[in-house]
Amino acid sequence: MTDRGSYDFGKLPCKEEEFRRLEEQALFFWSREKMLLSDSGLTESMRVLDIGCGQGIVADRIARELVPRGQVVGIEPDSSLRSMAEALAAQNQRLTVMPGDIYNLEQPDESFDFVYARLVFQHLKAPVEALREIHRVLKPGGIALIPDVDNGWLTLYPEPPGFSDMLRLAEKAQTSYGGDRFVGRKLAGYMGEAGFVNVATPVEVLTSARIGLDLFLKIITCFKILLLMRHNDKVEEDFFERICRFAREHNSHGWVGIFCARGVKNGGQ
Repeated sequence: MTDRGSYDFGKLPCKEEEFRRLEEQALFFWSREKMLLSDSGLTESMRVLDIGCGQGIVADRIARELVPRGQVVGIEPDSSLRSMAEALAAQNQRLTVMPGDIYNLEQPDESFDFVYARLVFQHLKAPVEALREIHRVLKPGGIALIPDVDNGWLTLYPEPPGFSDMLRLAEKAQTSYGGDRFVGRKLAGYMGEAGFVNVATPVEVLTSARIGLDLFLKIITCFKILLLMRHNDKVEEDFFERICRFAREHNSHGWVGIFCARGVKNGGQ
């Protein structure tokens, strides 16, 4: 059975809310994500593995816009999210979607040119083991791109009452399920330990000024609240609304860093 670590869509309360957040996040960030993928070495004839593809929105766009002569395989363990991705795959001959386990991928050795795992590693109990499996399925010279968060790079100021307490509780809850809200800073070391070379970890900084305060607050807060609810921690019903109201009234600004770790499997030409 797949170990889903600290993200298990099927066990989250308010699944419709989380579904909308995932969809909004994928659609809003696609233009920047597209640039990140291209800048990381993704080219039009590559065979791509997208691990944790969710509803398949990004996998579908990679197939249509970035690899018109290649192929994308999306891996999604949750059946309800995967069914959405499969509906997209039915309309896109370059996209295939299937269940899978990041620790035990069913794909053969050296079968992909590029592996993408976006915001997955913060949830994993054994990140180096997962990276070794990614390394296995990459061809020599293949590229892995692993963007993820680090709460040390999360700031909101002026800060709403209770916000820091919520962050600390969410960090503890995620840790209890095997996740790590500080994984971003560790990714370069993990990739080196798993055998990748030419590892680089630039940081993409998202700001409330750039993406809008409401979306910024939704991205940095909503999953944490759902996680706390799953963990049976007390969360006041109007907590998110109070955070938003305070941030608007006090003209709060926010910043969050996404560590975009990239590594190469040795042996390419």
